[in-house]
Amino acid sequence: MVPPTFVVEIPSPHTRKRDLQLKYDIYVEAGVQEYWIIMPMEELVEQFVLLNGKFNRISTYTKQDKLVSQVLRGLVVELDQVFDV
Repeated sequence: MVPPTFVVEIPSPHTRKRDLQLKYDIYVEAGVQEYWIIMPMEELVEQFVLLNGKFNRISTYTKQDKLVSQVLRGLVVELDQVFDV
């Protein structure tokens, strides 16, 4: 089975801590190249890229930022449009 190149996660408030740790580990082990965690309540997005078998946090973005994928060419997300929905 081939892992996805890119994953976007919106964690549940009730199981957030468990979900994030469990899925983070699964995605690293599977070889997912890029991982975004969207936190709607905080209006934040964390961006991770897999390097040398580990996720490295690229940055944490706010509603005012533009998020550019590191692995999907041309994917640019204006976060004010994401959080104003």
